[in-house]
Amino acid sequence: MAEWREVIGFLAYQVSDDGRVRRIVSRGGNPCCRESVQHADPNGYLSVYLYKDSICSHRQVNRLVCEAFNGPPPTHEHEAAHWDGNKRKNTPKNLRWATPLENAADRDRLGKTATRQNGKSGTAKLTEQNIRVIRFLFLPRPRSNSAALARRFRVTAKTIREVR
Repeated sequence: MAEWREVIGFLAYQVSDDGRVRRIVSRGGNPCCRESVQHADPNGYLSVYLYKDSICSHRQVNRLVCEAFNGPPPTHEHEAAHWDGNKRKNTPKNLRWATPLENAADRDRLGKTATRQNGKSGTAKLTEQNIRVIRFLFLPRPRSNSAALARRFRVTAKTIREVR
């Protein structure tokens, strides 16, 4: 049987030790018990949408589980890291707080660090040639330019701005 705990900052929700999230109070304030739909974000992490005061928030499930069962992060920079590298295994025993550097060391340990082949890393969507084209095409225009380039190269607008 799963253990359920309150989602920190969202009193209407609970998270379980097997990585499920549920709403326990309806928007009207009545008791309910509806499991939240999880979806994989662009990086492969499971995430949910939580509502508080009619405002929708997007949250990663691994962080919700880690906060509820392992306590708050030691610092703002800490990430909820998976011991085994499986982004879908959101259990308290598989999660811990780690710095970005510690998380990178885990990727090396697990052999998940991208290696460069033909100008593209194993996990990258953009080649070095793509990056040169983006930098050439990206002009100091409104953000619509980055959105158009993002659609063209099938990445996010943020990725385009970071490439610039």
